[in-house]
Amino acid sequence: MHVLTLILAEAVSAILCFALVRFMMKPYEVLGESRYIGLPLGFGFLGTSYIFMGLALYFESFPFIEEIKWLQLFTQAYAFAFLATTYYFSKKPYDRTRLWWNIAYAGLAFATVISYLIAFEPPMFELPSYKTVDEYFRLFNTICLTYITVHTLRAIRHNLTPRPSGFPSAIYCSASVNTLC
Repeated sequence: MHVLTLILAEAVSAILCFALVRFMMKPYEVLGESRYIGLPLGFGFLGTSYIFMGLALYFESFPFIEEIKWLQLFTQAYAFAFLATTYYFSKKPYDRTRLWWNIAYAGLAFATVISYLIAFEPPMFELPSYKTVDEYFRLFNTICLTYITVHTLRAIRHNLTPRPSGFPSAIYCSASVNTLC
């Protein structure tokens, strides 16, 4: 019964992530800026990681269960890396940071391919235990989530700053791009 609850939680989490992918494609489609592609990629990777964990829980005696667990670990870490990178570049001027965003995006894509090859190709070297690596990845995911949370709270705080008295809201809104009206 406990495993069934975990599998259900993973399935619901995956569904929510893929629903977010649909909504996160809108900024990319509307603005056409490549820096916003990290949002749907991040939530897509996150949803995929939940599917992998659900499969690992369901097929406990599957011959490739260890590879699926490693795949879930890598996929979840890359999801948070894509999201944190997108949040980092979201408030920066696009024309100045386009090159850095493309370099970061290419680096993450390259690391994704390499880590999947490490997980599924015959190992040339002994991988550390899954539990040990899981702890490091949890720390990395926590750092990424902390950055995303701080970035979001700062944006909310900035948007809630009081408007100067005597300014009509239409003039204030047109003058400040980062403020929600």
